[in-house]
Amino acid sequence: MIRETYLQHKPNNLDYKFIIAASAAKEILIDEIDLYNDILVLDMPKENMNKGKTFEFFRSISELQEYHDLDFVLKADDDAYLHLDRIQYDLAHTIRNMTYWGYLVGNTFMAGQCYGLSMDLVRWVANSTISKKYKYGHEDSQVQKWFQWSNINHQIKYEVRNCRIHDHAYSKSVYAREIDIDSSMVVHDLKKDHIFMTTHYILTK
Repeated sequence: MIRETYLQHKPNNLDYKFIIAASAAKEILIDEIDLYNDILVLDMPKENMNKGKTFEFFRSISELQEYHDLDFVLKADDDAYLHLDRIQYDLAHTIRNMTYWGYLVGNTFMAGQCYGLSMDLVRWVANSTISKKYKYGHEDSQVQKWFQWSNINHQIKYEVRNCRIHDHAYSKSVYAREIDIDSSMVVHDLKKDHIFMTTHYILTK
């Protein structure tokens, strides 16, 4: 569904990968990997987002030569709809060093539905002894803990987008709000296919 919806509107200067954290899945997915070239398989025994996947994702991206010149790396849930043109425009006007971008939860960390780091912070995560040692934990809040525990949090530029990243209204979560056809960038918690597709139709009118 993602390939057939918002990825059809992907800006040329943006890349997108489905991240699979289970090395055993590579053989199963080999035909799909060859066909679409949009799957990155991490060298982990099985999929579990709170057991090191985030760290391994950032580390892998930092080591791939093809991504050496990236400005930002974003992580998004697969039940989120991304308006890629708006995200690209927003990031093009965002400071590109020591930047932590997303929906700020309780003045602490960026929520996991979609958040991003400037490439220098991605490289920092990949090489930090703190992030390597404390890979396990809730994948979104753990990122901010790495900054705190390493005493670099005061250097981080928090780029908060709470008014433009939100859950779908039907979820009734604390992050839920109605879609703004003019400004919503990320709409999350689209676990039902028809809700995902309705969101697509609304945001591509």
